[in-house]
Amino acid sequence: FMMAPTLCYQPNYPRTTCIRKGWVIRQLVKLVIFTGLMGFIIEQYINPIVQNSQHPLKGNFLNATERVLKLSVPTLYVWLCMFYCFFHLWLNILAELLCFGDREFYKDWWN
Repeated sequence: FMMAPTLCYQPNYPRTTCIRKGWVIRQLVKLVIFTGLMGFIIEQYINPIVQNSQHPLKGNFLNATERVLKLSVPTLYVWLCMFYCFFHLWLNILAELLCFGDREFYKDWWN
């Protein structure tokens, strides 16, 4: 299921004739860049805030609220990068490597 989740639902799908190697390499480079960006945000912004904070139940409520608010923006960026990396980049790379040809889903989805 982790390698080809569509095979759990239907055994035959339309297939493309070839794999676009340049496109796959570009997507892999984007995946590495965004994964590095997530690591940078975690190491530079999230870890210092967490390490410098006290235990939330032992400190006062205002201090705990301040830490949560300081963590909200970097955590949002990590979540956005994670969703972009997994749902857009990684799943499209898998679809290309498996020659998954049923990509008409993206065209005119509002009709």
